[in-house]
Amino acid sequence: MSFTDKLSCGLAVMLINSLLPKPNPDLPIANDS
Repeated sequence: MSFTDKLSCGLAVMLINSLLPKPNPDLPIANDS
């Protein structure tokens, strides 16, 4: 997978995650920072 493919895939995931409802914002994955 090329860099541009990874970038576009990452942007798509971010877009989908921003559109999906968050029933549980306290997931450990969300608090990774």
